[in-house]
Amino acid sequence: MTRSSIAVLLVGSLFAACGGDSPTTDVGQTSATPSSSATPSSTVPSSAAGALAVDPNSALGLPALIGLEPVVRPETFVLSAADAAGITSVVTLNLEVCEPGVTGRTPCEFAITFTALPAGLVVGSVLASDVAAALPSGLLAKVTVIEGSSIQATEATLSDALEQGEFVAEQAFSPSDVTGESLLAGVTAIPAFSSLLGHGGGNARAVPRRVDQFANLAFSYGVEHVEISPGIFADGSVAFDVGCGAYGGLTYGTIFPDGVYFEAKCGVSQSGSVQLSSQYTGAASASKVIATLDLTPITFFVAFVPIVLVPRVSVSLAVSGEFTLAMSVGASESFGVQVGIRYNDGFEIIKQFSKEFSSSVVTGSGRLTASGNVTLGESLLLYGLAGPQLSETLFVKLEGNLPGTSPLWCLRGGLRAEASLILDLGVEKLEWGPAELFTIDAELGCAANTAPTILIVEPLNGATIYPQSVTEPPVRFSAQAIDPEDGELAVSWSSSLDGDLGTTVPGGGLDVTSLSLGEHTITATTADSEGLVASASVTFTAAAGNPTINLSTKNSSGQWVPVTSITGVKGSQVVVRVGVASHLNLGISNCLSVTWNSPLPVAADGACSVDYTITLATQGTFTVSASVTDADGLSGSAVLAVAVSAPPAVAEPQFSAIIGRRGTNPPQVCDGCTLDEGGTLFLRIDYLNFSSASVAVHYDWTISKGSAAPMPLPGSDSSPNSYSLRNWTPSASEGDGPVVFMVQVKNASGTVLETRSFSVVYAGNIG
Repeated sequence: MTRSSIAVLLVGSLFAACGGDSPTTDVGQTSATPSSSATPSSTVPSSAAGALAVDPNSALGLPALIGLEPVVRPETFVLSAADAAGITSVVTLNLEVCEPGVTGRTPCEFAITFTALPAGLVVGSVLASDVAAALPSGLLAKVTVIEGSSIQATEATLSDALEQGEFVAEQAFSPSDVTGESLLAGVTAIPAFSSLLGHGGGNARAVPRRVDQFANLAFSYGVEHVEISPGIFADGSVAFDVGCGAYGGLTYGTIFPDGVYFEAKCGVSQSGSVQLSSQYTGAASASKVIATLDLTPITFFVAFVPIVLVPRVSVSLAVSGEFTLAMSVGASESFGVQVGIRYNDGFEIIKQFSKEFSSSVVTGSGRLTASGNVTLGESLLLYGLAGPQLSETLFVKLEGNLPGTSPLWCLRGGLRAEASLILDLGVEKLEWGPAELFTIDAELGCAANTAPTILIVEPLNGATIYPQSVTEPPVRFSAQAIDPEDGELAVSWSSSLDGDLGTTVPGGGLDVTSLSLGEHTITATTADSEGLVASASVTFTAAAGNPTINLSTKNSSGQWVPVTSITGVKGSQVVVRVGVASHLNLGISNCLSVTWNSPLPVAADGACSVDYTITLATQGTFTVSASVTDADGLSGSAVLAVAVSAPPAVAEPQFSAIIGRRGTNPPQVCDGCTLDEGGTLFLRIDYLNFSSASVAVHYDWTISKGSAAPMPLPGSDSSPNSYSLRNWTPSASEGDGPVVFMVQVKNASGTVLETRSFSVVYAGNIG
């Protein structure tokens, strides 16, 4: 009788952090028939007598070769490198039922096309190939149909190719072995000898850890705010080393009780941490693969037959349970493991591990129960199709207690490892698992009473308020005070100027209508049922809110500038603009009334105007004041010193600046403003002293846009010795940009007596 065997091995590890216990070794065995899926017992000691001697040079303690002479079946046909390179296509015909690594799978069937059929290949040949461009996992298949340069073949077993032989393969993987890497958004590869643990972003981030935790570990990955389920995020980092090896032997002699010996092991060292945070309230259950690594296939030969093992590593995250807003749980761990499967007239599991856990931050957890886990899964599949698979899980579980009980929560953490084997050796079909290899569960800590937190919602820090205003709402005080054990709490309020202000209940506010004027420091205080206190403060200014007035006139450049005094000759006029500032949004739009106290004549320049003309009718020095009263009954005023000198023997004509208004009702002052399509601009210049100068004048108006030459602005003057008026309504095709208006005041002989300009920006159709 001939026997066949193949060995593969799996990698093990998970997200974790520091330390290490004394190693624990455990081997369990079952005498179940190999084709069954019976779970091996880890409590029944294994007989080591049937195990092969350990190779002292094997890092994983794999068996040493015993010297079996390889015997290859005559129908075995190994493709040369040139033949393999001549394959133009490989199609799996029944992928839906032969998915790699799946329990209950059936053998795959292939359609393969060559540029030229290899000489000697016939129906019944067992086709074997090393890795090639069209065969990234190699191939072992039995030819069933040949049509020209195309064949059909079905997945073969090792016993189809070999009668006797043994092999041993062992490899420690490094980043240079990665042939393909698929990372979820937010997962990044970390360069060797560095650490990205801890992001400093509050309790939703992993706890910072030392760089030397990751030193000398081949693979390192950072996880930054990866959303596992809507509103539930993971942060952290993981670094690990992976080494795998396998021994397989088959013989028609009696060296092995069943003619087959198979042993596969993986060793892993890892360090890292993971933390889950929630921006969601409610139940959740979800998992997500965050990283997949395809590693360089391992090829070795029994005689001249290539045996190809295809390793793959995947990392996944999962959450389940009840979550609440601002909840955060995490754990850290360091882990070293050797895990494997041995078949020697029955299945045995091999495990040796060391571990240490520590808890991470737990916040906002209420009294809920939630869990999260990180799983590292590994497979090492023969020709990428079948073989052992292993997974290791770091899990963390928050167990909340009922209201009125203490502690609020306890945090548990643990390690769990599972394995499975699906491998058809022809004579023996090995199928076992998936089953648990071991579980380690530890209490990481329970909550002490936690102090409440408090956040002042209003008033805003640095604000200015007006407690005497009857037109504004009262000052509102509100805060959120939350205690993990007691829930929402009441808040007491006090002021540095006025003392106790009152108390707010959860979800409520406090309206205060009477506060002293000045700078207040407001303190909000809360306490939980066990007397732990939290407080927060803001500072604001309580102001009277009286309006302020500023007075301005135009300078020689046509710009309005603030003034506190004006001068002029008797008989002349000065246009003064009144500006009002107030928290009540006072201004021209509400036609605010200005009261003047002046020994000189003051006249408003139209309805709702902010421009007033002061006539310097009397020689001397005077004080003129303007005042306003707002809707709260509060007043503001400004004072202007006026000096009037004697008129010259011959009076020179004097003219005001151009006053512009937009055509709204009432008209809006427009000085350097923006004019929209459909608006009309009204322009006016006043002759201030015709009665004393007695010089008849006329006005030449122009308009210029951009770099274009000035054009006449049409219009006529009915009272040229009093004022001149013009208006401008843009056409529909008017281009956007600045528009400059200019007027030259000329006497009867055409001499220019004065030049004034005015500008706006035309914005066109803004709709």
